[in-house]
Amino acid sequence: MTKFPWGFGLVLGAIGIFSTCSASAQTPPKSEEPIKLNAFEVSSKKVGPYQVSDTTSGGRIRTDIFESTQGISVVTKELIQDMGATDALNALQLLAGISNNSTSIGDRLSIRGFQGGIGSLDGFSAPASQIKVDPAIFERIEFVRGPNAILSPGGPPGGTINLVTKIAEITNFAHLNVQVGQYDANRADFDINRKIDNNLAYRLVVATKNHTQGKNQGYARGLTVLPSLTWRLSANARLTFEYIFTWGHGLNFTGIPLDPSVSPQTEFKMLKGLNIHQSAYADNVNDLSAQNRTSTNNYRILYTVTISDRFSIRAAARFWSGWDSNNQWNLLGNTGGAIDPKTGFFAPGFTFGPAPDFKANPAAPISSMYGVSQSPSNSLYKNYEFQNDYVYNFSSAAFTSETSGGISGSLSKNRNTGYAATSAAIDIFRIPSAAAYTINNVASSDRLTTTKSLQVYVNENVKLLDGKLVLNVGVAQNWYYGIIEDYRNKVSYFTHPAPLVKNYGIVYHPVRDISLYFGHSENASQIVQPRQSNGVTKELQEGRQDEVGIRYRFLESKAVASVAFYDSSQSNNGILNPALFSIPPPVVSPPPLFMDRVARGWEYELNMAVSANLSLIANYTNFRNRSPYGTPFRGASENSGGFFANYKYTQGALKGLSWGIGYVSAGKRPGDTGSGYTAASTDKNLIRNQPTFYLPETKLWNLSAGYRFSSSTMGRLFIDNASDATYYRGAINRNGVYPGIPRNVRATVDYSF
Repeated sequence: MTKFPWGFGLVLGAIGIFSTCSASAQTPPKSEEPIKLNAFEVSSKKVGPYQVSDTTSGGRIRTDIFESTQGISVVTKELIQDMGATDALNALQLLAGISNNSTSIGDRLSIRGFQGGIGSLDGFSAPASQIKVDPAIFERIEFVRGPNAILSPGGPPGGTINLVTKIAEITNFAHLNVQVGQYDANRADFDINRKIDNNLAYRLVVATKNHTQGKNQGYARGLTVLPSLTWRLSANARLTFEYIFTWGHGLNFTGIPLDPSVSPQTEFKMLKGLNIHQSAYADNVNDLSAQNRTSTNNYRILYTVTISDRFSIRAAARFWSGWDSNNQWNLLGNTGGAIDPKTGFFAPGFTFGPAPDFKANPAAPISSMYGVSQSPSNSLYKNYEFQNDYVYNFSSAAFTSETSGGISGSLSKNRNTGYAATSAAIDIFRIPSAAAYTINNVASSDRLTTTKSLQVYVNENVKLLDGKLVLNVGVAQNWYYGIIEDYRNKVSYFTHPAPLVKNYGIVYHPVRDISLYFGHSENASQIVQPRQSNGVTKELQEGRQDEVGIRYRFLESKAVASVAFYDSSQSNNGILNPALFSIPPPVVSPPPLFMDRVARGWEYELNMAVSANLSLIANYTNFRNRSPYGTPFRGASENSGGFFANYKYTQGALKGLSWGIGYVSAGKRPGDTGSGYTAASTDKNLIRNQPTFYLPETKLWNLSAGYRFSSSTMGRLFIDNASDATYYRGAINRNGVYPGIPRNVRATVDYSF
């Protein structure tokens, strides 16, 4: 067993913090001193409204996007405002590699085919939440494609979404934004930033929402409060304190059943006569059994200092705590068919007998009555994290180099208690229904999960040939420790992997505005799960990727086009266990199943300020994300794309007017995951279960218009899904399909003062 080196980590962290404090003490703040940008701060300069030149997501230090060995994209605050984004998916779906895999309540995305969400918050792991993050706190969103051992050791190999929050700036501004509309719209936020003096400022962001989810699919309520304080200790040192409080309630939309005749070989359709825009329990606003609830408290401290022109240090720590209540309702039965053991495909209208004949028999007639199961759970969690990073720059006539290294660690505790609940069957054609249920007060599961991690890394970036050639190599040693204390069964489970991961890459500029790059990246995280019934233990999930691409800058660097090809893999990917939806429902929720994944594909992206008036962002993605045997995964749309164009009149009779047009598309995707082998399989003829249905492709047009009434007042009108197309956000199985919303009209007013 590898000993967990906590003492080593604490010593290094103490040295870093002592060094930063000493440096700031030696340099008292002077308001007249020029401000120097250190290695951990991005520049405020924007190439265009939707384009920036650098980011911190390359690994907690500032990274030039044009010289990165990984694909990196940034969603700016201006793009979020012009699109009127109401959640992370709305803001991110114009980036190559991201498509819709969302329910109406949570932030769920398909990232290069891997399911994920907001993986990182200001460079730390994102707090668990059953409710969508309010976009009012977004300063920008950074997307690093592929695994990243430094930024997100435990993130999915598809990529990491890093949400950068708004913090206090040494200036004065304030604004109030109010939004009203048909669906997912009624909200308001207030943002005030005030300079106390030339070295000290505070900021307060408050956002609230109370609106329907889709059309008759429940509701969402939320409150987010974000105060922050920035103290410029000197021209070279800055200290920031931040607190984020979130609270939210939302209906856990059960989804609705599709027509039993649907299979991979037939046309997709919902159950005939069913109102697809009506949840089974949409009207139970005050019924706790129909709610997902969350509340979190998030504290962060960040300190950066430039010791000299060559040496910079960053020290950061964060603590967050909170609770979640997750009430998952599931419709059961009435599938109207079964998997054919001889083919692995769903056969509508038939069930199959036992071996060796597997005789086909007519399926039971479909009833309007659907069984209901529920597995409510409550979670209490605490999480502590620290990061300490160092950057040293060196330059000579032959080359320049940037050496970065550091240490990070975390400790988290999560107490999860689950229960079994039953409810009477409901008539699916007579909804919404009363959520009449009986809960067993004896816990079906009661576990305390404790995880620890420590990482030490070093990364070297060297520029040669007057900057035409960039070489990058890095290595990170991770130590993990995890334990599950199962109080119900009076057993414990341990994991203690210690993976060593690496990254390397090369960038070549044949001419100034062309960047050719190759990058290899890895990450690895622990799996803390009870041992499976077959005795197989999974302790580590690994991600690896090779990516090659080209970037081209034109229009005086106001436009960037990129093309990339990637080949990535993930071991031990956890998928939803279909046993959760068996009849009768399981008393104890079954553990996830583990499957390896391989993804390969092409991505195309364009971001340009065509002129002072016109901005355009566009993307297209085509890939395959499958098991090693070719089985596709739930929610992975293997082709997607979109664009958004915004035009602003800056002079003449139309001065102050702006308009936007957007389009997003996603190809068909599996509605469930085929896992395991059929009963007719033999050692020489393995027959794999395939997805039983595919969601149809999505094609959405979105329109917007705005008018600036004065320097302080701006009004905008948004028409989402302008063509009123029928589409589907996602699905978990044949009885849990999530329709998207119809045409939706929203309006916002933004007042600055």
